[in-house]
Amino acid sequence: ASDRIKEALKNGYAKFEWVHRRTNGEEFPAEVWLTTILFQGRKIVHAVVRDLSEKKKAQQEIIVSENKLNNIISNANTGIFVSQAGRFKFANSYAANMIGLPLEELIDQSFIKYTFRQDIPTLAKLFSKIIEDKEASEKFVYRYHTHLKEIKWAEINIIYHIWEEKPAVLCFINDIT
Repeated sequence: ASDRIKEALKNGYAKFEWVHRRTNGEEFPAEVWLTTILFQGRKIVHAVVRDLSEKKKAQQEIIVSENKLNNIISNANTGIFVSQAGRFKFANSYAANMIGLPLEELIDQSFIKYTFRQDIPTLAKLFSKIIEDKEASEKFVYRYHTHLKEIKWAEINIIYHIWEEKPAVLCFINDIT
């Protein structure tokens, strides 16, 4: 604590997280702001302590929730991907396996590149309609081809989604070949 007080005296302020103790002896995470002020001609350190218990609890709940969701998506027997501006922005390993590429190679590739040529106009219209309507969802059977150009049939469920603050489509895809 004395190091933080010295920092505040030197710089005029110090902000840090600390484990604080309530009057009943219970410890809690806190954010502490120390600022120097002049009081009756003397430089003193003023402290503001904010209880971070609820914030830390909420952060932990988010981490647990993200881990659960990631586990579901990673282990789904359905291809799941996000397409934005015609490119794969996110995909699970099942979707990458359907195309026949490692997951990291699929990201940022063109979705159209793996769509059967005759199905491109219809799929492009559906993607545009969903992004325009913002609430529509569509199911569609179409043909795609793998990285090795093997033609397959799939059922795709397309819904509107926001990805990194921009419109996109979230797709669930099952091979029905």
